[in-house]
Amino acid sequence: MQEQAKSHKFFVAAQIGMLLLFPALTFGMLYLRSFSKEELVSDTIMAGIAGAVVVYLQFYMMVNHRYSYDNELHWKRFYLILLGGLAAALLFPFLPVAGWPYLILFILLAMYGNLFSGFVSGTMLLMVSVLLTPGIGFHVFFLYFLSGLVGVILFNEIDSDFRVELPICVTMLFFSVLLMADIVLFENRSLSGELFIVPVINILVCFFLLLLTLKTFNSQVVNPFRGRYLEINDQQHPLLIALKQKSKDTYMEAIHTVHFAERIADKIGCNVDKVKTAAYYYRIGMLRGENNWENVQAIAWENHFPQEAIDLLEECLTHQEAVLHKEAAVVLLSDSVIRVILAAQRKMTEGKPGYQKLISILFDKKVEAGFLNQCNISFQEFLELKQIFLEENLYYDFLL
Repeated sequence: MQEQAKSHKFFVAAQIGMLLLFPALTFGMLYLRSFSKEELVSDTIMAGIAGAVVVYLQFYMMVNHRYSYDNELHWKRFYLILLGGLAAALLFPFLPVAGWPYLILFILLAMYGNLFSGFVSGTMLLMVSVLLTPGIGFHVFFLYFLSGLVGVILFNEIDSDFRVELPICVTMLFFSVLLMADIVLFENRSLSGELFIVPVINILVCFFLLLLTLKTFNSQVVNPFRGRYLEINDQQHPLLIALKQKSKDTYMEAIHTVHFAERIADKIGCNVDKVKTAAYYYRIGMLRGENNWENVQAIAWENHFPQEAIDLLEECLTHQEAVLHKEAAVVLLSDSVIRVILAAQRKMTEGKPGYQKLISILFDKKVEAGFLNQCNISFQEFLELKQIFLEENLYYDFLL
């Protein structure tokens, strides 16, 4: 509670600080650049309003939990980006207009906040730069406004697969066309080789900064545990080897469960790494005797499992009668199907069980018992999940 209260105080302090910095720094820069008194007053007021808009937006996002990813827990990094953006907005007027890398600022603010924070905050910063640049045309504002808007939209809510090739190409193409058309043709009104130097440098700088931003964002926010997942989901991990030595049957059930859980997770849009981990280690508690949540939790903590995987393991072990999330449903249904089919195979001395009938009965019982009543899985996803099990007859023949 004390840590939470301390964090809230820091957030309020950051809000007040940003509210004061926007007009104060803008006033100072206007004064240094010898703007008229009328411009000094009007532009400072506009900068103050811009700061108030940005501050209110962040307050609204925090109160209503509108940050994307885990950004709400790490709001300080957004404010660092915003503070850096404000400093850049004050310095950009000293650069050629064609060299403002606003595209990256828009995208950074969106990634570490949300779509609206990127759009609104980026626009407010751009307005400050425009106010500080005498004689600038409104076309310059719309150049960076539109290119930033496209970047914010295309890079909104990147998933764990991190497919960013197309957004990169479209964003950079759109930005290049706008920059060349507006700066080179409209602002300068003539063509020469020298006019392309600054825009080309800006395009290259934005491109490489975008690649660096995406790489950092992937490792820091979208897939912060990718390396750890690769380690713990390796079949040669010491825990899985220990499980195999403890009970080869349990180990093989985990392998078969992962086979289905991984396919289904990919099919219905779950986090594949997290689901694989839960499928592998769902019964790891038996290494300490009974396979209960306390034992599984202790092993997961000792081996530094990602917290999201630990949360899924907890749900699988404590909500077996009625799951809440589709990832838990994938793991538990995969485990149930494997165990039912193995049990049927062991009972039969000749021939093989009717796999489709066994699976249909199992699913009917689960539905009747309310297993999915509170789950966020859609009906279509449930049908896709069930169909995968029904189509795997050949795989079932080799379970034993």
